[in-house]
Amino acid sequence: MIVICGCFPIAGKAQTLEFPPVGVGFGETLRVNVHPPSPCIWDLLITLDDGSPVVNMNFNLATPTISTYPFDGNQVSPTLGSRIELLVSLTVSTPTTAASTCQPTGSVEILETATGLTSLVVAPIQIPPGPTQATYPVFGPAGMGTLQTARLNILAHPPNPCYGILSFQNAAGNPIGTSKVVTLSAGTADFLDLPSEMAGVGFFGHAEVQPVFTPTAGVASVCSGSVEVFDQLTGWSRTLVPPGPAQVAPGPPI
Repeated sequence: MIVICGCFPIAGKAQTLEFPPVGVGFGETLRVNVHPPSPCIWDLLITLDDGSPVVNMNFNLATPTISTYPFDGNQVSPTLGSRIELLVSLTVSTPTTAASTCQPTGSVEILETATGLTSLVVAPIQIPPGPTQATYPVFGPAGMGTLQTARLNILAHPPNPCYGILSFQNAAGNPIGTSKVVTLSAGTADFLDLPSEMAGVGFFGHAEVQPVFTPTAGVASVCSGSVEVFDQLTGWSRTLVPPGPAQVAPGPPI
């Protein structure tokens, strides 16, 4: 399990906490957690990776207590082994009557619906308006075992597009699996999967793989993303790897 804490000051009247793409499967619940130390107005948006909304709601939190919104994964992953990627964003504003600026914390949690066991807690990765130059994410190696899949997610950071190639390498730096060219409009995402068998993982084996995003040279785009490892039989998330510091790609300013 990976647990990452996110806490960001909100300097203006409204800002957005964005989360990397995260998958939810049958029998899992995605929970959005927020904690405002001062009064805040929240707009919660959950979309599919093509930008189609599945949740769009507004709520006002006046007291410094943790508030949660659960989303049942069975609504979008109706059978065992099915899985869908979701994008979560929270637009936060300070009420006009508030004495201080809203400074919230937030997280997205994946838990097993039947047992209540948490498998992931994900922090926000960026706060808009975001970068003013073309950027792309760089990831560390991710390990996986038998009957697991590594998934490289990429997101076009609004209001910008994202262009590049998704791929994986083995520990020796050699390409493994397939590659995928992505051309994404703002607010949409895509992914590339690498099953453990394609990485040469045997029974009770383990392998480290390197997810790679190669930006299209000379094209202005802003890309963010995540890497997930999940079980093939259940579709349940086991690991999420956030990107490292955003890398400035060659190309014109946005």
